Amino acid sequence: MIDEFSVMESLRSFIVKHLEGYTDKAVSIDLPDPSNMASNRMIYLVHESSEYETLSTLEDQVLAQYTVTLMSKGSKYGTMVKALYETKEKLVSLLRSNQGLDDDATDFISVVGMEFYPSVVATGVQPCIELSVLAQFVKEHD
Repeated sequence: MIDEFSVMESLRSFIVKHLEGYTDKAVSIDLPDPSNMASNRMIYLVHESSEYETLSTLEDQVLAQYTVTLMSKGSKYGTMVKALYETKEKLVSLLRSNQGLDDDATDFISVVGMEFYPSVVATGVQPCIELSVLAQFVKEHD
């Protein structure tokens, strides 16, 4: 059965499969943790909210919002920022070219917003980009 978490798992698998340089270790379904990054470049996925529209007694149309956080550390600031923006562009392009995430359950996925944070730590410099992503799918009930 498809639900918000399974869509997030599909998004994670899609990123690992298609975004060069991002392995299982570097893409996490977790809250961003700048002090405990498993790699110098990380992508974190978090489900934020969902809206439901009843289609029948057995199905809902779901519009789920996710935050995809791109983080970088361990390099010069300009290098990290450039790498984050390049990764953002590649990820947005990948999602636009495959809005179904290579699965049969996700109707569409789309990046609808972006925020840049010059630094997310109090000491030192660690930039990040947050993407707001919407996914639509049909959730079946037992």
